[in-house]
Amino acid sequence: MQNQASISAVSSANSETIGTPSSSLLPRPQVIAANSPSYYASGVQLASVGNDVVVSFTRPLMGHVWVGDVAMAVAETQPVVEINMSIMTIKDLSIILSEFVSQYESQFGEIETDFTRLKAAEKVA
Repeated sequence: MQNQASISAVSSANSETIGTPSSSLLPRPQVIAANSPSYYASGVQLASVGNDVVVSFTRPLMGHVWVGDVAMAVAETQPVVEINMSIMTIKDLSIILSEFVSQYESQFGEIETDFTRLKAAEKVA
């Protein structure tokens, strides 16, 4: 599903509001519709060619495979969107994401996933 309008808030110049003198001290947010698509993905895959990196965001796709007369459920990944970036942009993005996650974890606690547990076990071994 795509959400055709994502919302972002930007501050505008101070404007006075009649009847609330303290409100003129704070910027008033202005809502702007970005008209950019919105996607949900639960996985990510990376591939590189030269100085370019393809980031493929994926989601699970359930299907069935017939083995004789028996249908067996199989899970695959389905690409949701692919984004091509330079390796320099990937480096910048990795720093931005790392800082964002660190700030989030300092407020709400450590995030553990199967992948982070696997990486922690590799460090111990």
